[in-house]
Amino acid sequence: SWQKCFPYFRYRISYKKNFALAESNLYETRKMQQAEWLGERRNHELQTDPNCQDEACIRRKLLAFIAAIEERQLRDNITINTGNHNYDEEETISLPFFTATTYASLGYINDRYYERLKLLFRFDFQSPECCSAKEEEELMPSTILHVRGFLHELPRVGYRLGYEELSPNKTAHHIFQNTTNRITVVGRFTNSTLPYVTALQQNGFDTVFHDNKGDTNAGEQSFCYLLSVPREIVGISMSSFFVWAAYLGNATRARLYSVRSPAREAQFPNGTYFFHYNFTLSSWLKEKMVFELYTSEEQDDHNVSR
Repeated sequence: SWQKCFPYFRYRISYKKNFALAESNLYETRKMQQAEWLGERRNHELQTDPNCQDEACIRRKLLAFIAAIEERQLRDNITINTGNHNYDEEETISLPFFTATTYASLGYINDRYYERLKLLFRFDFQSPECCSAKEEEELMPSTILHVRGFLHELPRVGYRLGYEELSPNKTAHHIFQNTTNRITVVGRFTNSTLPYVTALQQNGFDTVFHDNKGDTNAGEQSFCYLLSVPREIVGISMSSFFVWAAYLGNATRARLYSVRSPAREAQFPNGTYFFHYNFTLSSWLKEKMVFELYTSEEQDDHNVSR
């Protein structure tokens, strides 16, 4: 369903094999072609994991590419059908390609290939299924807070697994202590989001709730909204939804915060509860992406009792 909002992942491609004509979306077809072309073992070598973030690992993958290319030529006759869109072939998914199976965290690949990834995951702002018209005055003066609502979604195990956001009270007093803009709060679950609206309003902030729950494409619309914000967005770094919006979007400042709490210290030891990355290759990302750490009320009490 989300593929409809990313043009390079929704195009249809047809290619001739020896005995049949197959059709699917571009990404799925490229995956099948690569597996047929390279064979199972070599294709598996091109599947990355969260630990493949350094130059040495990427070099090993590239060497696997080169070996496969030198040994065998691509035999399929490929034709691209992009419907009403006219994009150059070099802008579509080429063969061979890497596959990342998990992508919530940020790392070296995001830094080195920022421009290419942003092109590949270009969002369709013109589609009414992906974006609805937003009044300019609603976006321009606002700082946007994204509330993920992990504990609403995972009430039994979320806390123990470290899926913990900063409380509404702490958010108002610490994250936004120097904010003078209007704050627009957006979130997946209304019951999780409204307490943040209330806490901010009670602390004197001009705050509104962005509600698109009546929309059948609420997730896509919220993602579009976060991508469109020209100023500042704030959200938890454990949310891949927010991380991707921060990485791909237009905001000039994206504040990704982590929470230190007893439960998160137990789940993410040795300081790994602080999710962050130091961008060095992209000066734009280095300036834009700001990683912050806050303590929960429970952690504050824990520190005092020591």
